[in-house]
Amino acid sequence: MKTYLEQEEVHQLTGRKQAAKQCAFLTDRGWCFFRNADGRPQILRTYHDAMLTGQLVTPPVATEPAYGVFGGR
Repeated sequence: MKTYLEQEEVHQLTGRKQAAKQCAFLTDRGWCFFRNADGRPQILRTYHDAMLTGQLVTPPVATEPAYGVFGGR
């Protein structure tokens, strides 16, 4: 078994063929991945399995600082 998902598996997971759209899909859902030299997302198979079985839940990524914690300044 390979360490990373095959391109077809990433396509099945995301429903997207283009690398940029695959990355956007994964990022929007809080998945951890890295891009290879071709810009394609690389996902560890063990991470994929843990995410889909509920053994691992990645918290949402904050896109902006939480300015409210500074008393509304």
